[in-house]
Amino acid sequence: MTMKPNLFANRRIGLEQSRYFDMWRGGAAIVVLLGHAVPLYFEGEIIFPALAGAAVMAFFGLSGFFIHKSLAKNTREGVFVWKEYGAARFNRIIPTFIFALFVTWACWAIAPMVFQSGTREYLTPTIRESISLDGFLRTALFLNGILGPTVSANGPLWSLAYEVWFYFGAALLFLGMTGKRIGWVGLALFPLLFVADPWFVVWGACWLSGFGVSVLHASDMLGWANRRLMLVSALLPIGGLVLIIAIPDLWFWTTRLFQVLFSVWFTIHMAETLQSKRLFHSRSIVATASFSYSLYVVHFPMLLLFYGIDEASYMAVIAVLSILVFAAVVGKWVETIKPFPRPSAVAMATRPRQPDDASAS
Repeated sequence: MTMKPNLFANRRIGLEQSRYFDMWRGGAAIVVLLGHAVPLYFEGEIIFPALAGAAVMAFFGLSGFFIHKSLAKNTREGVFVWKEYGAARFNRIIPTFIFALFVTWACWAIAPMVFQSGTREYLTPTIRESISLDGFLRTALFLNGILGPTVSANGPLWSLAYEVWFYFGAALLFLGMTGKRIGWVGLALFPLLFVADPWFVVWGACWLSGFGVSVLHASDMLGWANRRLMLVSALLPIGGLVLIIAIPDLWFWTTRLFQVLFSVWFTIHMAETLQSKRLFHSRSIVATASFSYSLYVVHFPMLLLFYGIDEASYMAVIAVLSILVFAAVVGKWVETIKPFPRPSAVAMATRPRQPDDASAS
């Protein structure tokens, strides 16, 4: 009898896998921080930004994986409990996002008072000419990418808009699959997003790869993923890095290709990881998962602020360490804010506990 993937199957991951994915989440946030700090202070550096892009693909894969877990967990007896799913997504995304918008505005507001130039412009521009709020409103409404670029002072928020739309699309899919016509009607409008921003297709595929791994994991269909396949597929992103170095004039396109190739490898890596009983993990990096989302969404405007204060290269180290401490202390607290209460103990007792989603972006 041929097995088929079960979209509604719900299966927990082990503690080893949970810690390992947390390590990826925290480590990816640190890589993104370094990927932006290095080219800001050392103009022309191209490898670190590419690695930052790959780290975002890890976020997409983990996000897709855990969103499916959340959707399956909130589907009981053929009914998708969308209110619980929506409340959990709101709790996870919105408070920290609002905090990030405030940090972005605050860095912009105080810039003329602390910048060496005395304005919001840099004496030696690198990745930005100035710290600017251009695109702030559309970013606040998650319409960046669709209606125009992400707010200049916080470019990394580009990925968050995609994720929010992916969350919404996945919920519509489950509504449709559980007999709610509004789900299919909503999904029918998604091609308009693809027309407005073709990158929705590319990044959506990367996100769905993690979603698919969760479906296969819950359906016990990951036997194809083994260490040999994972090691061989690692040649794909390695080849992408070679192209970035070999053809610097096509950096934009080779970097995007590298991100997609990394996503392919990471998907296979996730699948292989779910079958491993013992996995390496660093406690210190695992610990950063508790504030990885905050670190991701506040680091860029803070980097721009530090650069304007002192453009000397040594300031890069001070900036990175200061931002890490800020995220660990303040960001970690912000991520605990949950406007919507969790389900009651009685309701929680009716289903197995699952780790929260791994999104940081």
